[in-house]
Amino acid sequence: MVLVIGSMCWTYNMGELLGEGGFGAVYAGVRAHDGLPVAIKFARKMEGMEYLYVPGLPELVPLEIGLTLMANKGPSSPNIIDLLDWQDFPDHYIMVLQRPSPCLSVFKLLESCGNIFEERFARYVMR
Repeated sequence: MVLVIGSMCWTYNMGELLGEGGFGAVYAGVRAHDGLPVAIKFARKMEGMEYLYVPGLPELVPLEIGLTLMANKGPSSPNIIDLLDWQDFPDHYIMVLQRPSPCLSVFKLLESCGNIFEERFARYVMR
Protein backbone atom coordinates (compact mmCIF):
# COMPACT_ATOMS: atom_id res chain seq x y z
CA MET A 1 0.00 0.00 0.00
CA VAL A 2 1.33 3.44 -0.85
CA LEU A 3 0.10 6.50 1.03
CA VAL A 4 0.86 9.86 -0.56
CA ILE A 5 0.83 12.78 1.83
CA GLY A 6 1.73 16.10 0.30
CA SER A 7 4.99 15.57 -1.53
CA MET A 8 6.04 12.64 0.69
CA CYS A 9 5.46 9.04 -0.24
CA TRP A 10 5.77 6.27 2.37
CA THR A 11 5.19 2.61 1.67
CA TYR A 12 3.59 0.29 4.19
CA ASN A 13 3.26 -3.47 3.97
CA MET A 14 -0.17 -4.36 5.28
CA GLY A 15 -0.57 -7.55 7.29
CA GLU A 16 -3.26 -9.29 9.30
CA LEU A 17 -6.54 -7.83 10.45
CA LEU A 18 -6.21 -6.70 14.08
CA GLY A 19 -9.80 -5.66 14.61
CA GLU A 20 -13.00 -4.65 12.93
CA GLY A 21 -15.93 -2.57 14.09
CA GLY A 22 -18.86 -0.48 13.00
CA PHE A 23 -16.72 2.26 11.49
CA GLY A 24 -13.97 0.27 9.80
CA ALA A 25 -10.99 -2.00 10.29
CA VAL A 26 -7.44 -1.92 11.67
CA TYR A 27 -4.60 -3.94 10.16
CA ALA A 28 -1.09 -4.71 11.35
CA GLY A 29 1.55 -3.28 9.07
CA VAL A 30 5.22 -2.48 8.71
CA ARG A 31 6.80 0.69 7.35
CA ALA A 32 8.86 -0.65 4.46
CA HIS A 33 11.91 1.62 4.67
CA ASP A 34 12.76 0.88 8.32
CA GLY A 35 10.60 -2.05 9.50
CA LEU A 36 8.68 0.03 12.06
CA PRO A 37 5.53 -1.84 13.19
CA VAL A 38 2.41 0.21 12.47
CA ALA A 39 -1.35 -0.09 12.70
CA ILE A 40 -3.25 0.97 9.57
CA LYS A 41 -6.80 2.09 10.28
CA PHE A 42 -9.43 2.42 7.57
CA ALA A 43 -12.51 4.29 8.84
CA ARG A 44 -15.75 4.95 6.98
CA LYS A 45 -17.22 8.42 7.18
CA MET A 46 -20.72 8.32 8.58
CA GLU A 47 -23.53 10.83 8.21
CA GLY A 48 -23.31 13.45 10.93
CA MET A 49 -19.64 12.75 11.61
CA GLU A 50 -17.85 15.52 13.50
CA TYR A 51 -14.95 17.51 12.08
CA LEU A 52 -12.34 19.67 13.76
CA TYR A 53 -10.25 22.68 12.79
CA VAL A 54 -6.56 22.06 13.48
CA PRO A 55 -4.33 25.16 13.30
CA GLY A 56 -1.99 24.95 10.33
CA LEU A 57 -4.25 22.71 8.24
CA PRO A 58 -6.21 24.20 5.33
CA GLU A 59 -9.43 22.22 5.90
CA LEU A 60 -11.44 20.65 8.69
CA VAL A 61 -10.42 17.06 9.45
CA PRO A 62 -12.35 14.14 10.95
CA LEU A 63 -12.51 14.52 14.73
CA GLU A 64 -10.41 11.40 15.39
CA ILE A 65 -7.59 12.65 13.18
CA GLY A 66 -7.76 16.16 14.63
CA LEU A 67 -7.68 15.03 18.25
CA THR A 68 -4.81 12.63 17.56
CA LEU A 69 -2.83 15.36 15.79
CA MET A 70 -3.40 17.72 18.72
CA ALA A 71 -2.41 15.05 21.28
CA ASN A 72 0.81 14.45 19.31
CA LYS A 73 1.76 18.17 19.38
CA GLY A 74 2.72 18.24 23.05
CA PRO A 75 5.73 16.61 24.64
CA SER A 76 6.17 12.97 23.65
CA SER A 77 4.50 10.51 26.01
CA PRO A 78 4.56 6.70 26.02
CA ASN A 79 0.82 6.87 26.82
CA ILE A 80 -0.07 8.59 23.53
CA ILE A 81 0.12 6.63 20.28
CA ASP A 82 1.93 8.55 17.52
CA LEU A 83 0.01 9.35 14.33
CA LEU A 84 2.63 8.76 11.64
CA ASP A 85 0.60 9.47 8.47
CA TRP A 86 -2.98 10.04 7.46
CA GLN A 87 -5.13 10.65 4.40
CA ASP A 88 -8.66 11.98 4.12
CA PHE A 89 -10.98 10.89 1.31
CA PRO A 90 -14.61 11.83 0.59
CA ASP A 91 -16.06 8.58 2.01
CA HIS A 92 -13.32 7.33 4.35
CA TYR A 93 -10.01 8.19 5.98
CA ILE A 94 -6.81 6.25 6.70
CA MET A 95 -4.62 6.64 9.77
CA VAL A 96 -1.18 5.06 10.15
CA LEU A 97 -0.35 4.79 13.83
CA GLN A 98 2.55 3.58 15.94
CA ARG A 99 1.98 -0.05 17.01
CA PRO A 100 3.80 -0.71 20.28
CA SER A 101 4.55 -4.25 21.33
CA PRO A 102 3.09 -5.75 23.37
CA CYS A 103 -0.21 -4.06 22.63
CA LEU A 104 -3.80 -4.88 23.54
CA SER A 105 -7.00 -3.01 22.73
CA VAL A 106 -9.24 -1.96 25.62
CA PHE A 107 -11.93 -4.23 24.13
CA LYS A 108 -9.60 -7.28 24.18
CA LEU A 109 -8.47 -6.41 27.71
CA LEU A 110 -12.07 -6.17 28.90
CA GLU A 111 -12.89 -9.44 27.13
CA SER A 112 -9.96 -11.19 28.85
CA CYS A 113 -11.27 -10.00 32.24
CA GLY A 114 -14.70 -11.53 31.71
CA ASN A 115 -16.16 -8.18 30.58
CA ILE A 116 -15.90 -6.73 34.09
CA PHE A 117 -13.32 -4.27 35.41
CA GLU A 118 -12.94 -3.51 39.09
CA GLU A 119 -13.02 0.28 39.56
CA ARG A 120 -9.43 0.40 40.81
CA PHE A 121 -8.19 -1.48 37.72
CA ALA A 122 -10.30 0.70 35.40
CA ARG A 123 -8.76 3.83 36.95
CA TYR A 124 -5.28 2.39 36.37
CA VAL A 125 -6.04 1.54 32.73
CA MET A 126 -7.62 4.93 31.99
CA ARG A 127 -4.94 7.07 33.63
